[in-house]
Amino acid sequence: MKKNPFETVKKSIQNFTSALIFFYFILNCNLPNEDDSFNRDNEKRVILQYLLLPPTDPIRSCIDALQAAQICLNQAPDLPTPLSEATIVSLFNGGDTSLETYQSYCDSLIHSPTFVKYTSRAQACVMDCNRSYWTNKNSAGTCGEDGGSQIMGLSTATFGCTKTCTSVSGP
Repeated sequence: MKKNPFETVKKSIQNFTSALIFFYFILNCNLPNEDDSFNRDNEKRVILQYLLLPPTDPIRSCIDALQAAQICLNQAPDLPTPLSEATIVSLFNGGDTSLETYQSYCDSLIHSPTFVKYTSRAQACVMDCNRSYWTNKNSAGTCGEDGGSQIMGLSTATFGCTKTCTSVSGP
């Protein structure tokens, strides 16, 4: 039986087109292009902006976050108010009463194995995420919820923010 010449030509065109598309993707993915210079320039700009940022103080950011938490948690119906600094520290420290001040708790937290691997900018950024959580709850008028659920919500509500802090500022 004789092959149809149109089928042969059609098959050849399909193979040729597939080969062209394949080579286009290979060349486009592996060779430098105009976008690479943009990325290099943008990377330099980001590094320069990072270097020009004012110094950070993760301890101060941590204390600010705890003070914002105290303002909000003082409105919680299930907690004995007014909450003292030592009580707030105990709530965030799993009931451990050995640390009584924001300063001592924050110093311990920042130097813990979890946080010590991050830059001070990343540490401060994470604490700023926590402060934002509490100030936003206060602004929204939702601080009257259960204290326990507010504290538990802190980790889920700030997950995206803290992930951004650690990925941008890095360890």
